[in-house]
Amino acid sequence: FSAQLVPGSLNFQYLESVGSSPDGRWLTVIEPVSPVYGKLMLIDTVTEKRHILIEKAVRNSNPVCWAPDSKTLLYEDGSVLYFARPEWFMSGQPLDKRFRQLGEGRVKNVRWTSASEFIFLSGNVFYRVNSTELFTKSLYFPLFQAGEFTARLPMEFDGNADSVFISPSGS
Repeated sequence: FSAQLVPGSLNFQYLESVGSSPDGRWLTVIEPVSPVYGKLMLIDTVTEKRHILIEKAVRNSNPVCWAPDSKTLLYEDGSVLYFARPEWFMSGQPLDKRFRQLGEGRVKNVRWTSASEFIFLSGNVFYRVNSTELFTKSLYFPLFQAGEFTARLPMEFDGNADSVFISPSGS
């Protein structure tokens, strides 16, 4: 599969796992580097600038979850969740990855409940996070969790075999 988005513009071959921010400004694409892995790229559709989010992402996966307002994205790298604001990467001075870590978790276990708030599962604990506080709280990780404790599952959760579904309101 190959595609050309706009004549003379971004040209990709073997597009897999393409995602878009809700406003369409940003694309996430896994560019193949082997039969199993690829580089997860963040692309600004206006300037065509590109940034590698993950060097070794599994192809045919969707390791990204966008905020409804497209200002924040969450992504998974090695069963660890990270947050980012797309403009950080395009400015050429993104925050170090360790300052963007939320904790262990999977993108499939994240639910945005509003433009600035989401719930995620880490281990067997649910956390509610306000995205406006992400950077401040991440400075103190792992001393403090990135979010507010919301609930605990009564059993161990295996993110590879189990699934969890969070209601739109997060209740």
